[in-house]
Amino acid sequence: MSIAILVIIISWFFYRRHVPVRGVGKLQLDSCKQEGVAIVDTRDYQISSRDRIDEACCVPVAYLKRHYQEIPKQSVIIVASDRIEKNLSARILRKKGMRVIGYSLVNNE
Repeated sequence: MSIAILVIIISWFFYRRHVPVRGVGKLQLDSCKQEGVAIVDTRDYQISSRDRIDEACCVPVAYLKRHYQEIPKQSVIIVASDRIEKNLSARILRKKGMRVIGYSLVNNE
């Protein structure tokens, strides 16, 4: 019984982080700047301050559950540094009732 519970917990963590969110497609950052669409930068503050994106609302993924009210009530495009950050952000924002339409990955290497 305890092994089954452990397998379920590990599967849940794997699903949240690594399985892509359905309906959230990859977009080019240049084409993201549209009317009626909010850009949410979910990268850490240290990374996003070095590579600033104009008109983006900066709320790192660790703060999304507490500060999602700062994001305008529009369709959302996520800017993330990796796929795990993108998946977690999309799931959190959808759970809060926001419509996530796409994402863009920005590598800071």
